[in-house]
Amino acid sequence: MEHQEQAKPDGDGNGDLYGSDVPEEAYVASDFDTSTVAEATAVSKAVKELEIIIKRLHDIKEEAKAIREMEAKIKEDRAANIGFLYNLLKLQVFAMMMLCVLVYFWKV
Repeated sequence: MEHQEQAKPDGDGNGDLYGSDVPEEAYVASDFDTSTVAEATAVSKAVKELEIIIKRLHDIKEEAKAIREMEAKIKEDRAANIGFLYNLLKLQVFAMMMLCVLVYFWKV
């Protein structure tokens, strides 16, 4: 490609592709803002706490779902037991009626 510029070698003999117009003093550690690190650490800690809270909320929702399912099963079992007891009572009433009919016809 004819229009691309060739990399010019710098003092080390390597091609400087990004330009050498940025002085190295711009990267001095003393210019680094430590409050940004503190804020980033605080945000990171808050994000981790939020993730823990969200996970716990998910666990609580699963527990609530399990409790609702157990409650529904208990209601079904209770309804089945009541139905069984009702049918048993009807059977006892029927047996008593049949016994009364047999006694009545036995005497006649």
